[in-house]
Amino acid sequence: MEITVYADVLLAVNFLIDYLLLLFCARLSGRRIIRKRLLAGALVGALTSLVIFLPPLSFWPMTLLKAGIAVLMVRLAYPWLSWRVFFRDSFLFFTVSFLLAGICLGLWLGLGTAGVLCYNGVTYFDVSLGTLLLSMTAAYLVLTVYARFRALPSGEQYTAFLSRGGRTLRLAAIRDSGNRLTEPFSGEPAAVADLRTVQELLTAEEIAAALRPDQVGSGGMQQLRLIPCRTACGAGAMIAFHPDRLVLEGEEGCLTVEEIWIAVSVDPVGSGDFSLLLPAAFSGLPIKEGTGCLQASQS
Repeated sequence: MEITVYADVLLAVNFLIDYLLLLFCARLSGRRIIRKRLLAGALVGALTSLVIFLPPLSFWPMTLLKAGIAVLMVRLAYPWLSWRVFFRDSFLFFTVSFLLAGICLGLWLGLGTAGVLCYNGVTYFDVSLGTLLLSMTAAYLVLTVYARFRALPSGEQYTAFLSRGGRTLRLAAIRDSGNRLTEPFSGEPAAVADLRTVQELLTAEEIAAALRPDQVGSGGMQQLRLIPCRTACGAGAMIAFHPDRLVLEGEEGCLTVEEIWIAVSVDPVGSGDFSLLLPAAFSGLPIKEGTGCLQASQS
């Protein structure tokens, strides 16, 4: 059966798939979501699909090309933190890509392989737009469910060293898989601490803003952000600040948390056993052995 490959359909489909893959990996790893970077990475992946029009490539050149493009997509999609984080993100992208490919392949095998062309490492689906969107939606939902079950369980405990303005607080912290608060503009995750606990890190104006979040944005409040939240009393908002450093000490050693906000709650957090509620997902860099967590938080 002959299949006519339309370049516009090929580019559009691969752009959508690559964008969803990069977006899903960002949510899975807790990386900051920057739409322009995700779009750039997806565009590179989509343009690479044009190799379907080239003469046949042997296995190794095709494999190296695909691997190189995947690594480039990851580099474009996420801000640079370190080689360790870069390798982690690349491995996650490869893993999720294989999972998504397997789900899509299973769906099309169930419906028959007519209209599917695999050439030079590129798969072209000659199917209706409705079928394509239905399959992609199903695959994305399956991966989303997988991400929720993959999340670390609630109750993972740490000793946190929270630094701002030359001061450092030592806090009992716990990761909550139900905490998915994010700062709206950056997409970065947010931990929650009560005002009484972190007031030493705040100015008098910031404490007043915590009590009255509508004051954020005026005067010297430019360093604060408003994070929407929902409580038993309905919708509301909390002020949040960006710490100079947050270091966590757990069973596996010390971790410097990257790209996180601290939301300040007027109501108490926890029942006294902990005072910092960590988000379900966040990025962090391990601290080399021999460096104490408190020392790292003050460096």
